Amino acid sequence: MVVQILTVIVPIFFVLVLGYVAGKARAFDALPGSLFVGTVQTSRAQLLQQLPLFLALCISIVGFYLVVLLLSRLLFRKPLGEAALQALNVSFPAAPFFGPALLSGLYGPSSSSAIGLLSITTNIFIVPMTFILLRIAKSAKPPGKKAFL
Repeated sequence: MVVQILTVIVPIFFVLVLGYVAGKARAFDALPGSLFVGTVQTSRAQLLQQLPLFLALCISIVGFYLVVLLLSRLLFRKPLGEAALQALNVSFPAAPFFGPALLSGLYGPSSSSAIGLLSITTNIFIVPMTFILLRIAKSAKPPGKKAFL
């Protein structure tokens, strides 16, 4: 049991240290490169089999974003810009950063496509939605008052 736990946890810390070293060396292209290579090596048939996963990720991530946004606005009475940033922070998955360390040991090279799908889902839906809401929040402020963002 301890060996199984260590085989999952040690790569996480290795990736964190590797990311720190890559940041100091200004070589940030390593992680996106490995995700790209893993996704490109996945066959078209395997990617089509991942369509239900992609739909489930879209529904869950966007749904969670909307739930947090509504709770922040209605229950906690936060301004729109602040609520959008809170929803982004809560719903943004860390899979592109920790996914290769965790999932590649469990699922092998096929985990790259799932990690890529998480990245795509977030960057297609969540990030633009947040930018739109921030822009709406900024333009809704009266001209004499400073906006939150």
